[in-house]
Amino acid sequence: PTVIYSNMQTPVYQASASVQWIERQSFADMLVTLTRGSTVFGDPLLTQSKIITSLPVIEKAVIGLGLVGEQASPDELRQQAAAIQETISTAIVPDTNVIRIIVTHRDPKLAASIANKVAEVYIVENLREKGKQSRSVREFIEKQLGEVSAKLKASEETLAKFKETEVPSGVALPLQNRLGTLDAQRQSLLQKY
Repeated sequence: PTVIYSNMQTPVYQASASVQWIERQSFADMLVTLTRGSTVFGDPLLTQSKIITSLPVIEKAVIGLGLVGEQASPDELRQQAAAIQETISTAIVPDTNVIRIIVTHRDPKLAASIANKVAEVYIVENLREKGKQSRSVREFIEKQLGEVSAKLKASEETLAKFKETEVPSGVALPLQNRLGTLDAQRQSLLQKY
């Protein structure tokens, strides 16, 4: 009986693809890490593994593989993605930042296609998210630069008005005289050289 059972089993195939996760911290994240300590909650590779097998990533892979028609309803897409999601697992390669995407399926070609498409979708989505973070940091820096520039200009104007209205006295008078002398010497040296 055992021989008959084993001959009647449908073969199951495994295919895998690997992705490398590289943590890139924004300038703001680095400052927070320096001032407050680590901002990472949990294992980042485990988090990335969960993202890889998440429904949004699998849905995009299902669409990319053409496993649902263009006219498929959201429910049909979700059902097909859930079925494919059950065939996918991940494994973190020890002592690395590499995540293996493993697909177990009866069709070896489909298993390989799913593994590769999920890896591709994950990479594209990861790059898109990093791009969003970069734009956000750039916008923050530009905003801060504008605010600091405005404050600097206001301070310079206040200082200029102060210099126009106030007459040097006390310690400031000898310093201002010395500054004038040094400026004259500098101009003289600049003309010589």
